[in-house]
Amino acid sequence: MFHKMRRAERQITEDECIAIIKNNNAGVLSLCGAGGYPYGVPLNYMYLDGVLYFHCAKEGRKLALISHDDKACFTVIGKNEVVPDAVSNNYQSVIVFGSIGIVTDDTLKHEILIEFGVHFGCEQGMLEKYVAKHSDSCHVLKLTIAHMSGKMRK
Repeated sequence: MFHKMRRAERQITEDECIAIIKNNNAGVLSLCGAGGYPYGVPLNYMYLDGVLYFHCAKEGRKLALISHDDKACFTVIGKNEVVPDAVSNNYQSVIVFGSIGIVTDDTLKHEILIEFGVHFGCEQGMLEKYVAKHSDSCHVLKLTIAHMSGKMRK
């Protein structure tokens, strides 16, 4: 189902993919869209224990699309540096494929929201109050990874 990389010499290992994912915090979530059009949306994310997590409002296009098809693709661009003299660029990117759904366990949701705050540098003391106040107004999404590939040019 997943294609071999055309430029195999630029393929990176799974450990390198995970390092790129861990060292970044934004990417594009792509979903199967209505009418056959793909839907890509830029999102912050967090990687924890082999899973990608996102948070979002309790309504919207993302959730409507996920309810019809849980297949998802998430792309992270770790670096993109133009090298004019080489008429090229140095880059690193990772593409993740998997299934996505809403975290329904309230304890896990709470833990993930706290981890999001820590991940983005928020003070631990303020996080408990903030999450307690706002967790009912959001969802946490979990992307379970089925396949991942990455590419790099130095």
